[in-house]
Amino acid sequence: MRRFLVFAILCLVFATPLAAQFQSPEDAVKALYASYGPGNDPPKNGFDDKLAAQVFDPSLLDLYQRVTKSGNMDDDFFVQGNDFSLTKPIEIRKVSVDGEAAQVSAVLTQNLAGQKSPTHYFVFKLVKSDNGWQIDNVYCNGTSVRDVWNGLLAKAK
Repeated sequence: MRRFLVFAILCLVFATPLAAQFQSPEDAVKALYASYGPGNDPPKNGFDDKLAAQVFDPSLLDLYQRVTKSGNMDDDFFVQGNDFSLTKPIEIRKVSVDGEAAQVSAVLTQNLAGQKSPTHYFVFKLVKSDNGWQIDNVYCNGTSVRDVWNGLLAKAK
């Protein structure tokens, strides 16, 4: 009986998904931007497939993977360009939660050479699932990441 109990516990431990489970909507947003790092030459270079699988909901992850495979993704939507030099971590301005949906308003400030610290205003739409809070869509200046990525896929055809 003891062996069975140990076996059952081990099965539960290893069957648990390894994806991060974000307990709050802002945790998912902060995790996304933690992959960029501050400064001109940060040791981090933005999010990757592993982080995308953790912070994006399944439909946004699928869209991300398809546009990445198309080879048409030139700019990083989350820093609004190719280059980034974050002056500080993303600043969460407002969080609103309505059941299984949430919205996070945030500001990203950069310090790019030859430019006056561009500031970008983002609105993140998140959903809560068994994997915690995940990003479903993101808007910057009224433009949706889903619209941008779908446009890139349309160009690939």
